[in-house]
Amino acid sequence: MSYLPQNLVLFPHMTVAENVAFGLQARGWKREQIEARVAELLHFMHLEQLRYRHPKQLSGGERQRTALARALAPSPDILLLDEPLANIDMQTAKRIRTLVKEVHDLTGLTTVYVTHNLEEAEELGDRVGAEELGDRVGFLCDGSLRQVGKPSEVFFFPQHQSLAEFVGMPNILDCSDCRAVAHGVAEVTCAGLTILVPHEGNSIKRIAFFPSDVFLSTTRPPRPDFNRFVGVVVSVAVGRSSTRIGVAVRTTVLYAEMSLPLFNELDLSEGCQVHLILTLRRIRTYERAE
Repeated sequence: MSYLPQNLVLFPHMTVAENVAFGLQARGWKREQIEARVAELLHFMHLEQLRYRHPKQLSGGERQRTALARALAPSPDILLLDEPLANIDMQTAKRIRTLVKEVHDLTGLTTVYVTHNLEEAEELGDRVGAEELGDRVGFLCDGSLRQVGKPSEVFFFPQHQSLAEFVGMPNILDCSDCRAVAHGVAEVTCAGLTILVPHEGNSIKRIAFFPSDVFLSTTRPPRPDFNRFVGVVVSVAVGRSSTRIGVAVRTTVLYAEMSLPLFNELDLSEGCQVHLILTLRRIRTYERAE
């Protein structure tokens, strides 16, 4: 097993090429084998022009790629990545995630990727062909593995309260009716509400959307009128950086989340009437109810 720690732990006195070669030397590979393997990985990681540089001369993304190449060099059976993108910028992190996927798809290497970032978990665990590849997301809490499955199952069918809180307590509604109304769009009935959702041709049994994707207004929003509802504020939970608001719409309560400045600007409180807006493309749909 190869391990890529969060702080990388590149050897500062070694060049990029020497770092990549370290594990091979420790395993007693022959010199010509080491040179060939290092050249292969430097080419794959786009590090050829940096082979003689030391870690302090590299950018964050270059250090990440060097550490990943070093971990891959001995051709391990399992690759363990411990929050590998925690300390780099968003754009670089996106490129490294793409690289990790390429490595996995090309080598078939079993990869355990530890992260607190939901976007990373969803992107890496819910890809084309993910089911055939055996990709899964697991949720760890207090030292226990609470749930394992596809991202859609883990994020929108949480089996534990702690997991639901971690993913943002999505609004989850069961659907009693589904009717295609246009190419790529269907009309579903959920909790007495008629909602337009993305549609790929199959019957929809459940929909889910994050509170951060629910928008509130104290005035009637402009047209179009679909996915617009009128409700009454029934709960307000003010956090350190955001506010969670429960809105009763007919027979169900939907939750919205907004920044503190916006909450203060709207001056919302329990009993206020508000307009609730759902963004069609932010609604997730599922073909089964359990």
